[in-house]
Amino acid sequence: MITNFFIKYYKISVKIILIIIFVVFSVSFIIYYLIEVVPPLPLTKTRMLVIERRIVMFDKIHNKPPEKLINLPEIKGYDDNINDGWGHEIIFKINNNIVTLISKGKDGIEGTNDDITYSFDLKRI
Repeated sequence: MITNFFIKYYKISVKIILIIIFVVFSVSFIIYYLIEVVPPLPLTKTRMLVIERRIVMFDKIHNKPPEKLINLPEIKGYDDNINDGWGHEIIFKINNNIVTLISKGKDGIEGTNDDITYSFDLKRI
């Protein structure tokens, strides 16, 4: 009789612990997903703004624009990734001090409607 009581108590305890673990895991996953995952479009736009700052820094240090984005200096505390939110490398073009950054968008093909383009005058900044 006492053994049956302990067995029932043990089974109930195990179920409660499993439920608590499931709830904690579920809540943690939801919080992580909502807080840590930035949608690709805003992530791309933010990275382009950071790349702009890095290009300006490079230009001020070397008195010329960089040849490639990989050569840019890092900025501590900022996302120094040169890929867009979909994982494609951001395209860098410069013409008469006008810098253009291009994301190929979700489809990964340059020249389509989902491309994101950001331009700025390097010498005006």
